[in-house]
Amino acid sequence: MANRFTPIPSNANLQQALQLINRDLMALDAEATTKSYKQAGGNAVVMGRLPNKKYGITLSDTGGKQRILLGQHPKDGHIGLWITKEGIDVMDELNK
Repeated sequence: MANRFTPIPSNANLQQALQLINRDLMALDAEATTKSYKQAGGNAVVMGRLPNKKYGITLSDTGGKQRILLGQHPKDGHIGLWITKEGIDVMDELNK
C-alpha cells in the first residue's frame, strides 16, 4: 500500500480533507477484503482473512475440503505451509 494514499494539502478546506480521508479509507478497506474463488460444491480458493480470524490462502479439493493452507497457523498464528491428503481438512488437522 505504499504511496497509495493522497496527502492532504495544508491549504485544503474541511470538505476537501474529508473527501481525501474517505477515499483513502475506502482504498484501505478494499485491500482488507477476503477474496473467494468458487468451484462447484464450495470455495476453491480463499485469500485474506479466514473464518478463524487468521490471514492466509486456503485451497480446497473437488470434495470441498480445505487441503492447503499458506498463512497463519490457526492456533498460534505462526506462518507456514501445510498440505493434507485428499479428503482431509487441513484446518481440522491443525486444530487437533
